Formats: sequence, structure tokens, C-alpha cells
Amino acid sequence: MEVVDPRVFSPSGEYLAYSSPDGRLKLWETSTGTLQQEYTPASHLSATCTCICWCPTRHAKEKPVRRKKKKEAGEIDTPESSERVEMIAMGTKSGAVILYSIIEADLKTKMDGGHSDAVNCLAWDNMSDSLFSCSNDKYIVQWSISSGKVLHKWKGDKSAVYSVCLSPDRKQLLSASRCIKLWDIDTRSLLKVFIGHSSEVVCLRCITPSAAQESKKDGYYVLSSAAGDRLINAWYVKSAVETDKNAVASFSVTDEPEQLHHCISQSNRHPGLLAVATRQGKLHVFEYQLNGRCKKPLQPKLTLHIATSGDSGETPKPISVIGVHLLNDRQQNILIVYGDFTRPKFERLPYSTTENEVCLIRSDPKTVNRKVDKSITKVKMPCTSGEVTHLVPSHTLPKHSNVVKKRKLSTSEADESLAERLKSASVNGPTSEVPRTDTMAVLLTQGLQSQDMSMIDKVLTEATANVIDNTVRRLPVQAVVPLVQVLALRMSAAPNIAQTYIQWVKSILSTHTSFLMTFPELIEKLSVIYQIMDARLMMFTRMSRLKGKLDLIFSQVNPVEGKRVTDQAAMLVYQEESSDDDVDSDLGDLMPTSHSESEDNWENLSEEMDVEEVEENQDSEEDEVVTTKKKRKK
Repeated sequence: MEVVDPRVFSPSGEYLAYSSPDGRLKLWETSTGTLQQEYTPASHLSATCTCICWCPTRHAKEKPVRRKKKKEAGEIDTPESSERVEMIAMGTKSGAVILYSIIEADLKTKMDGGHSDAVNCLAWDNMSDSLFSCSNDKYIVQWSISSGKVLHKWKGDKSAVYSVCLSPDRKQLLSASRCIKLWDIDTRSLLKVFIGHSSEVVCLRCITPSAAQESKKDGYYVLSSAAGDRLINAWYVKSAVETDKNAVASFSVTDEPEQLHHCISQSNRHPGLLAVATRQGKLHVFEYQLNGRCKKPLQPKLTLHIATSGDSGETPKPISVIGVHLLNDRQQNILIVYGDFTRPKFERLPYSTTENEVCLIRSDPKTVNRKVDKSITKVKMPCTSGEVTHLVPSHTLPKHSNVVKKRKLSTSEADESLAERLKSASVNGPTSEVPRTDTMAVLLTQGLQSQDMSMIDKVLTEATANVIDNTVRRLPVQAVVPLVQVLALRMSAAPNIAQTYIQWVKSILSTHTSFLMTFPELIEKLSVIYQIMDARLMMFTRMSRLKGKLDLIFSQVNPVEGKRVTDQAAMLVYQEESSDDDVDSDLGDLMPTSHSESEDNWENLSEEMDVEEVEENQDSEEDEVVTTKKKRKK
């Protein structure tokens, strides 16, 4: 759901409290339109304000003077212990509740531990020491204002609870989510469920009956509005539980209501009023009587528009009504605020039904120039005469010169047209050097704003390390989060070039860390990057081990040269099943075919071997003859 900046008038209409998108609380005085107070919480960036509730102003009864006890640390004044209490309760995005004192213009206390998500609505019980809050975490919490602790906590619905409202007798509590539920405060038990809206109910307002009406009836009325619904329903709630769960009346507006305020008449003769400020900036005023069921939706008695006059031929522009409050006085004046909260404009209008639709002509507060008295201003213009020498910083001078000279135009040049001057300005001709740049911040910002994916891809893929750092350093902070989302999407879609995207992510985290720490929801957007990095690091250890083993094996194949041995063919292949002829043929193939000196050497060696064999045979025969002669002599 779209969150509207919290704004609320004080019960008397004297002040208007508004919380800006950056978490600052501003307090305007409606009678003069001046900014009275401005408070910036310590955690205004990470935990902005989501809802505001005024403490009803009441005066304590006179009591005998007694010795006051010392207050404990963190204890604050309750409505019974102060003469006049004006405080604001603010719900934050982190789930804490802050109490701000208007009189002291400072933070009173901060209550934590009740909610784990953004607080959507607050309801202050001025008759007791209690404050009720609802949140996106589906729970309703009852706080103790004096101690700042949780009194009770219970689950309000299966989805987020957007609004809470107390009954006039302070014994029942109504909560709004997809439906409206009625709770008993003492027992925290569910009494009744009202179903009538098709979307989430975001606003509940209890109509307190007058003294005459309260004496005749034992019930009260509740107004409700839903997101995207143009009908405001009215429900009748009795103290006794009944089976009727339908709305008794409805109010029809032109578009979604943004702020509503009601004012009931103290007598039955005059009808009550309901003022509704819509999202488109219109104001509708209804008249109603608390007298039972109405079949048809009620139409507004007065519709108010505000626009500019459209002088000087300009088209009239509408001015939005951003707040409304009905003053409970005899004239039945309507207090409105229009424009925007940079320069809000307050105005009181008398309520009249002579015309059903009224258009007020007002000047736009955005374009109103503030008149400054020249005698009061501190800026003084120097009085000069004759020639003036302009002094500029040295780093702004061109590199090729150190002095800035102002060239005076001659009479002929002064008579030249603008086209001729531009033509003569390029007399030196184009330079041969190509202009260089070390940043692409402007191009990347334009691509992110226009959602031009081709421009973004060109910047992300073509940038070098130096250009990446300079681009991220000069990038506006509004474009940092969209760039992180684009990088996460690109890394998941194209993991083959994720190395380039990781350089961008590294540079963003090192440059804009302090800015990214103010976005707790950025962790969900970076989950894609976390998953990709975990998946890649999961196999890194195993792949490193496998690479080490392969390097060790290949280094042992040829340890001398340290190179791999590949493509080596065998000189001889022997097969057992082959025949002798084949072997002889194979051996013949291996012998050289051409005649050489080796053949002559082979013949000489053979002849020498034959002569040696003959000589050895002759020596052996002579030895045998000698041995036979010796035997005969014996």
C-alpha cells in the first residue's frame, strides 16, 4: 500500500503537525501560518515517522497540596499529574513509539519492544495511562505511558492492522484490516466483526454522541474508509453484541479519501458535518443526522476547488487541499491548508450551502516570491567604475594559458550577426586531440532514469577500473539503489560476464557504504548477489584441488624439461601371430636400401673373422699332436 505522509491537526485546530519523508517533525501555527517547531529524531533516516496522534488536552482537577515523590528514571508526567499536557505520539517504521512534548520542544521518551514492523496507527486514551498501537506485524499493543512498557499485546488479524479507534466509553477498541473488529479492552476478546469494504480499511473515526443523544441511545457511530474505495461507511455499534454487521450509511466522494474530520452538533436541530480531503486535492463537506439507516449513499453538500487565476495568458492550475479541520464554533468555520508542506497556506472559510460547488482563486504558494527589504539584506553590491579585472581560481584556467584575457569587440565585429560570429569563432579549426573523459556518471544516470537498457549495458560493460571508480564516486545518491538492483539482475541473467559487474558492486560498497546502511530493505535486494557468490564459491575448493593434482601428474611425465610428452610414435611393433616372412619383410624394411661404406666394412670384417678361425684351428691341431707324443713316450 502507498504510504501517505502523516499530518494531523491538534484537537483545537491551533497547530498542525507534519512529518516529512526524511523523518523530521514540523509544527505550524494555523492562525499565523508560521513554523513554530522543527524536531529531527536521531534515527530519522532509518526509522521515519509513519503516523502521528495528538494527546487530548485536559486540565487536572484541583487536589490538596502533597509532597511529590521523586520520579524514577524514564518516568514521565501522566495527564493526571500535569496541569496542561500537550504531547504528540509518533509511530516509526522500526516499530518504536516516540512521545514528543510540545511545551518542552524535546523528546520525552521512546518506547521499544512492542512491534517488529512499522506502526500504522495510534489511539490515545486520555482518561487513563494507556496508548494503543497497531502495526504491520499483525499485533495490537497497549502501552503504559508512565513506564514506557508494554501492558498487553495480542494478535489483531491474519494480515497487517492499519487503524485502531477507541469507543467513547473507553471500554472497547476497534481495529481495521480487511475487516473491522470490535474488542473488549479488559479481556482482549473479540466481540464483533464488521464486513463492508472490498479492500484494506485504512482509517477509523469514532463519532462521539452529544449529551442529549447519549442519554437516549446506548450505542455510537464509527466512520471507515478503505484504500482505493470512494465510499466512506458509517457503522452503528451498540454495547450489546448484535448480529447486524452491515453499514447503516455511506458517503460518496469523487476519488479516494486521504483525510477526514467530523464535527457533531450539540443539538438535534443542526446536522453534523463531515469534511473529506481527497487524494486529488478536492474538499467535500457532508451533512448527516445520527438517526438510523440510510439506503442511498449521501452526496456532498459542498465541493471546494482551489486554482490559480491564470493571469498573463497562463493556463489556470489546480492547487491541492492537503488538510482539513472543522472548528467547533458557532460560525462552523472550516480550516483548510493547501499547496505543499514546503510553504503551506492556511485559511479559515465559513461554511455555507448556497452553492454546491465553489472554486477559490488563490496564488500558488510555490511561486510566491518573498519580498526582501534591500536595506535589511546583508548582501552588498560593490560600486565599480572603468575597467574591471576578474580574478578566478587557478584550477579553473585552461591548461595552455595562465592568464585570462578579455577580448574587446571591434566596431565591425559588433555589427556582425550571431551566425557570422559563430562561424568566425571556429577560425582555429577543430583540434586533432579527441576529448577524453574518465567518468560516465551522466550517461549512467540518464539510462537509469529513462530505463534504457542498451545505454546501461554499454556503460556497465565498456567501463574500465578507473572509469568505474570515478563514475560511482560522481553518481547521485538517488541512483545508487537502482544501480544495485540492475547489477543484481544482470549477474543472475548473464553469469559469464559477472566479473565486470562485480567490479561495479565492489566500487559501490566501498564508496556509498554509509548511504546504503540507511536502507535495511537493501538486504533483500542483494540476496541475488549473495546466492550467485555462494554457488560459485561452493565448487571453488574442489576445482582448486583437481587443478593441483593435474599439475602434479603432468610435471612427473617429463621431469627434465617439465613439459608434456605427446604425439610419440613407436619405432617397431612386434606381433606374435605374424609369420617369419612378415618378420623378415619388416626387418628388411628397417635396413637401409642404398649402397654405402657400411657394406664394405661388413665384408672386410667377415674375411678377418675367417682367417682368425683358421689360425685357431691350426693351433689346436698342433696342441693335440704334442699331447699324443708325450703319452707314447710314457
